[in-house]
Amino acid sequence: MLLDCDGLLVDSESVWLDMVATWCEEEQVAPPTAPALRGLSATDTARVLLAAAESPHTREDRTGQDGGAGTPEAPSALVDQLTGVLAARYSAVLAAGAPPMPGAARLLHALSGRVPLAVASNGRRADVRALLAGAGLLDLVDVVRTVDDVRHGKPAPEVYAAAAAALGVPPEHCVALEDSAVGVAAARAAGCVVVGVNPAADVELTGCLRVASLAEVEIEEVAAPGAAAPAGDGILPAASGG
Repeated sequence: MLLDCDGLLVDSESVWLDMVATWCEEEQVAPPTAPALRGLSATDTARVLLAAAESPHTREDRTGQDGGAGTPEAPSALVDQLTGVLAARYSAVLAAGAPPMPGAARLLHALSGRVPLAVASNGRRADVRALLAGAGLLDLVDVVRTVDDVRHGKPAPEVYAAAAAALGVPPEHCVALEDSAVGVAAARAAGCVVVGVNPAADVELTGCLRVASLAEVEIEEVAAPGAAAPAGDGILPAASGG
Protein backbone atom coordinates (compact mmCIF):
# COMPACT_ATOMS: atom_id res chain seq x y z
CA MET A 1 0.00 0.00 0.00
CA LEU A 2 1.23 3.49 -0.91
CA LEU A 3 0.07 6.52 1.07
CA ASP A 4 0.33 10.27 0.77
CA CYS A 5 1.32 12.13 3.94
CA ASP A 6 0.05 15.73 4.23
CA GLY A 7 -3.71 15.81 4.62
CA LEU A 8 -4.02 12.01 4.45
CA LEU A 9 -1.92 10.60 7.31
CA VAL A 10 -1.08 13.81 9.14
CA ASP A 11 -3.19 16.94 9.62
CA SER A 12 -0.55 19.28 8.20
CA GLU A 13 -2.14 20.50 4.98
CA SER A 14 -4.01 23.31 6.75
CA VAL A 15 -0.69 24.43 8.25
CA TRP A 16 0.81 24.69 4.76
CA LEU A 17 -2.18 26.56 3.35
CA ASP A 18 -2.20 29.01 6.28
CA MET A 19 1.50 29.63 5.83
CA VAL A 20 1.01 30.32 2.10
CA ALA A 21 -1.89 32.68 2.90
CA THR A 22 0.38 34.60 5.30
CA TRP A 23 3.03 35.00 2.58
CA CYS A 24 0.37 36.25 0.15
CA GLU A 25 -0.85 38.81 2.69
CA GLU A 26 2.69 40.04 3.29
CA GLU A 27 3.35 40.35 -0.45
CA GLN A 28 -0.10 41.79 -1.26
CA VAL A 29 -0.87 38.89 -3.56
CA ALA A 30 -4.36 37.47 -3.95
CA PRO A 31 -4.04 33.95 -2.52
CA PRO A 32 -4.86 31.09 -4.89
CA THR A 33 -7.73 28.86 -3.86
CA ALA A 34 -7.00 25.86 -1.66
CA PRO A 35 -7.88 23.37 -4.43
CA ALA A 36 -5.34 25.08 -6.69
CA LEU A 37 -2.58 24.44 -4.14
CA ARG A 38 -3.62 21.13 -2.63
CA GLY A 39 -1.06 18.39 -3.25
CA LEU A 40 1.52 20.61 -4.96
CA SER A 41 5.21 20.48 -4.10
CA ALA A 42 6.90 23.57 -2.64
CA THR A 43 8.46 24.27 -6.05
CA ASP A 44 5.16 24.10 -7.91
CA THR A 45 3.52 26.19 -5.18
CA ALA A 46 6.24 28.81 -5.67
CA ARG A 47 5.48 28.88 -9.40
CA VAL A 48 1.76 29.38 -8.72
CA LEU A 49 2.43 32.18 -6.22
CA LEU A 50 4.90 33.98 -8.48
CA ALA A 51 2.44 33.76 -11.36
CA ALA A 52 -0.23 35.27 -9.10
CA ALA A 53 2.17 38.00 -8.01
CA GLU A 54 2.92 38.92 -11.62
CA SER A 55 -0.64 38.69 -12.92
CA PRO A 56 -2.04 41.83 -14.57
CA HIS A 57 -4.70 42.11 -11.85
CA THR A 58 -2.12 42.02 -9.06
CA ARG A 59 0.19 44.50 -10.78
CA GLU A 60 -2.73 46.90 -11.24
CA ASP A 61 -3.66 46.60 -7.56
CA ARG A 62 -0.07 47.33 -6.53
CA THR A 63 0.65 50.24 -8.89
CA GLY A 64 -2.75 51.59 -9.86
CA GLN A 65 -1.81 51.00 -13.49
CA ASP A 66 -2.93 48.33 -15.90
CA GLY A 67 -0.28 45.61 -15.85
CA GLY A 68 -1.00 44.54 -19.39
CA ALA A 69 -2.12 41.19 -20.69
CA GLY A 70 -0.33 37.94 -20.04
CA THR A 71 1.58 36.48 -17.10
CA PRO A 72 5.22 35.68 -17.86
CA GLU A 73 6.71 32.55 -16.33
CA ALA A 74 8.86 33.35 -13.32
CA PRO A 75 12.64 32.92 -13.76
CA SER A 76 13.97 29.72 -12.23
CA ALA A 77 16.13 31.69 -9.79
CA LEU A 78 13.04 33.35 -8.33
CA VAL A 79 11.24 30.01 -8.15
CA ASP A 80 14.20 28.49 -6.31
CA GLN A 81 14.40 31.45 -3.93
CA LEU A 82 10.72 31.34 -3.03
CA THR A 83 10.80 27.55 -2.74
CA GLY A 84 13.53 27.94 -0.14
CA VAL A 85 11.53 30.56 1.75
CA LEU A 86 8.38 28.44 1.79
CA ALA A 87 10.25 25.30 2.81
CA ALA A 88 12.05 27.08 5.65
CA ARG A 89 8.84 28.63 6.97
CA TYR A 90 7.00 25.33 6.77
CA SER A 91 9.76 23.46 8.60
CA ALA A 92 9.73 26.07 11.35
CA VAL A 93 5.96 25.83 11.79
CA LEU A 94 6.08 22.03 11.80
CA ALA A 95 8.42 22.06 14.79
CA ALA A 96 5.25 22.20 16.89
CA GLY A 97 4.09 18.92 15.29
CA ALA A 98 0.76 17.92 13.78
CA PRO A 99 -1.72 15.22 14.82
CA PRO A 100 -2.57 12.16 12.73
CA MET A 101 -5.68 12.33 10.57
CA PRO A 102 -8.75 10.41 11.79
CA GLY A 103 -8.33 6.70 11.17
CA ALA A 104 -4.66 6.95 10.13
CA ALA A 105 -3.13 5.36 13.23
CA ARG A 106 -5.75 2.59 13.30
CA LEU A 107 -5.13 1.74 9.65
CA LEU A 108 -1.34 1.67 9.89
CA HIS A 109 -1.31 -0.29 13.15
CA ALA A 110 -3.59 -2.89 11.57
CA LEU A 111 -1.47 -3.25 8.42
CA SER A 112 2.09 -2.70 9.66
CA GLY A 113 4.12 -5.90 9.37
CA ARG A 114 1.37 -7.57 7.34
CA VAL A 115 1.14 -5.39 4.23
CA PRO A 116 4.15 -3.57 2.76
CA LEU A 117 3.60 0.15 3.45
CA ALA A 118 5.25 3.13 1.79
CA VAL A 119 4.67 6.84 2.09
CA ALA A 120 4.85 8.69 -1.24
CA SER A 121 4.83 12.43 -0.61
CA ASN A 122 5.36 15.69 -2.46
CA GLY A 123 6.89 17.08 0.74
CA ARG A 124 10.55 17.39 1.65
CA ARG A 125 12.15 14.30 3.18
CA ALA A 126 13.06 15.93 6.50
CA ASP A 127 9.59 17.44 6.92
CA VAL A 128 7.75 14.24 6.02
CA ARG A 129 9.80 12.06 8.34
CA ALA A 130 9.45 14.60 11.17
CA LEU A 131 5.68 14.77 10.64
CA LEU A 132 5.31 11.00 10.66
CA ALA A 133 7.55 10.64 13.71
CA GLY A 134 5.69 13.36 15.61
CA ALA A 135 2.37 11.68 14.85
CA GLY A 136 3.71 8.28 15.98
CA LEU A 137 3.45 6.80 12.48
CA LEU A 138 7.01 6.65 11.15
CA ASP A 139 7.89 3.27 12.65
CA LEU A 140 4.72 1.74 11.15
CA VAL A 141 5.76 2.20 7.52
CA ASP A 142 8.50 0.37 5.65
CA VAL A 143 9.53 3.06 3.17
CA VAL A 144 9.36 6.85 2.84
CA ARG A 145 9.83 8.40 -0.59
CA THR A 146 9.47 12.14 -1.17
CA VAL A 147 9.98 14.83 -3.77
CA ASP A 148 13.66 14.82 -2.76
CA ASP A 149 14.00 11.31 -4.24
CA VAL A 150 12.73 12.11 -7.75
CA ARG A 151 13.21 14.67 -10.52
CA HIS A 152 9.52 15.55 -10.83
CA GLY A 153 6.95 15.64 -8.06
CA LYS A 154 3.26 14.88 -8.35
CA PRO A 155 1.29 14.95 -10.65
CA ALA A 156 4.18 13.11 -12.33
CA PRO A 157 4.13 9.43 -11.30
CA GLU A 158 7.78 9.27 -10.23
CA VAL A 159 7.36 9.33 -6.45
CA TYR A 160 4.77 6.54 -6.59
CA ALA A 161 6.96 4.49 -8.92
CA ALA A 162 9.91 5.03 -6.56
CA ALA A 163 7.89 4.02 -3.50
CA ALA A 164 6.61 0.85 -5.18
CA ALA A 165 10.13 -0.04 -6.38
CA ALA A 166 11.47 0.39 -2.85
CA LEU A 167 8.86 -2.10 -1.63
CA GLY A 168 9.72 -4.47 -4.48
CA VAL A 169 6.13 -4.44 -5.72
CA PRO A 170 4.99 -3.37 -9.21
CA PRO A 171 2.84 -0.19 -9.03
CA GLU A 172 -0.08 -2.00 -10.68
CA HIS A 173 -0.13 -4.35 -7.69
CA CYS A 174 -0.32 -1.45 -5.23
CA VAL A 175 -3.27 0.41 -3.72
CA ALA A 176 -2.58 4.13 -3.34
CA LEU A 177 -4.48 6.37 -0.91
CA GLU A 178 -4.60 10.06 -1.84
CA ASP A 179 -6.48 13.18 -0.74
CA SER A 180 -5.71 15.54 -3.66
CA ALA A 181 -6.42 15.66 -7.38
CA VAL A 182 -2.70 16.10 -8.04
CA GLY A 183 -1.89 12.99 -6.00
CA VAL A 184 -4.65 10.92 -7.58
CA ALA A 185 -3.33 11.84 -11.03
CA ALA A 186 0.19 10.80 -10.02
CA ALA A 187 -0.90 7.47 -8.57
CA ARG A 188 -3.09 6.66 -11.56
CA ALA A 189 -0.27 7.56 -13.96
CA ALA A 190 1.99 5.15 -12.05
CA GLY A 191 -0.56 2.40 -12.60
CA CYS A 192 -1.83 2.05 -9.03
CA VAL A 193 -5.35 1.25 -7.93
CA VAL A 194 -6.38 4.50 -6.24
CA VAL A 195 -8.66 5.28 -3.33
CA GLY A 196 -9.42 8.98 -2.89
CA VAL A 197 -9.80 10.17 0.71
CA ASN A 198 -11.36 13.61 1.07
CA PRO A 199 -14.68 14.89 2.46
CA ALA A 200 -14.62 18.20 0.57
CA ALA A 201 -17.18 18.40 -2.22
CA ASP A 202 -15.08 20.99 -4.08
CA VAL A 203 -12.14 18.56 -4.42
CA GLU A 204 -12.66 16.48 -7.55
CA LEU A 205 -10.97 13.08 -7.37
CA THR A 206 -11.66 11.32 -10.65
CA GLY A 207 -11.17 7.73 -11.69
CA CYS A 208 -10.97 6.23 -8.22
CA LEU A 209 -12.96 4.86 -5.34
CA ARG A 210 -13.63 7.55 -2.74
CA VAL A 211 -14.21 7.82 0.98
CA ALA A 212 -14.47 10.88 3.21
CA SER A 213 -11.94 9.71 5.79
CA LEU A 214 -9.52 6.91 6.60
CA ALA A 215 -11.89 6.14 9.45
CA GLU A 216 -14.29 4.83 6.78
CA VAL A 217 -11.79 2.27 5.50
CA GLU A 218 -12.81 -1.15 6.78
CA ILE A 219 -10.08 -3.69 7.46
CA GLU A 220 -11.49 -7.21 7.35
CA GLU A 221 -8.54 -9.47 8.11
CA VAL A 222 -5.05 -9.39 6.67
CA ALA A 223 -2.86 -12.46 6.67
CA ALA A 224 0.73 -12.16 7.84
CA PRO A 225 3.38 -12.43 5.10
CA GLY A 226 3.74 -16.04 3.97
CA ALA A 227 0.45 -17.12 5.53
CA ALA A 228 -2.58 -18.22 3.57
CA ALA A 229 -5.13 -15.44 3.37
CA PRO A 230 -8.72 -16.34 4.30
CA ALA A 231 -11.21 -15.92 1.49
CA GLY A 232 -12.48 -12.39 1.19
CA ASP A 233 -9.52 -10.80 2.96
CA GLY A 234 -8.92 -7.22 2.05
CA ILE A 235 -9.06 -3.54 2.79
CA LEU A 236 -12.35 -2.11 1.64
CA PRO A 237 -13.75 1.40 1.55
CA ALA A 238 -16.96 1.55 3.53
CA ALA A 239 -18.33 3.78 0.80
CA SER A 240 -17.18 4.59 -2.69
CA GLY A 241 -18.00 6.85 -5.55
CA GLY A 242 -16.74 8.26 -8.81
